[in-house]
Amino acid sequence: MQTIAAIVRALRAFYMLMLALGAATFLVPGMFAAAAEEIGSDVLIRGAIGLALFGLLLEHVRTTAVGRNLGYIAQRLIRLSPDLRRLEAVKILVNALGSDNGEVAESAHRELKRLTGEDFGLDATAWRQWIREQERAGRGASNDSPG
Repeated sequence: MQTIAAIVRALRAFYMLMLALGAATFLVPGMFAAAAEEIGSDVLIRGAIGLALFGLLLEHVRTTAVGRNLGYIAQRLIRLSPDLRRLEAVKILVNALGSDNGEVAESAHRELKRLTGEDFGLDATAWRQWIREQERAGRGASNDSPG
């Protein structure tokens, strides 16, 4: 899993570099004309479209991988430190509810229901209110919720 994450990070860095170079080509006066003369404007435009599609694909792969592993991450957090416990894992999952990727949000919701025994749907505000109530009740470091 770490190898895949490293590859995705490297691809994202490459993508950002190419995006910056592409932006410079289109925004710096005279650079597009010079590049178009050298390699052709249709090649530049196809390259820009390809770069945009590559970025979309890269983000899709990244968010899908994260979505599939949210439950695993939450379980590892709980095992690493029982004092950190479920409430911290719940906070991470609640943040994931706001994902633009519906698959990630649904995965976070499933894990929230499993960890807490509660169901507030995809409403992050309701989940945060529940977290505040748990913290006020002093249950942040206890082990009394289902799991």
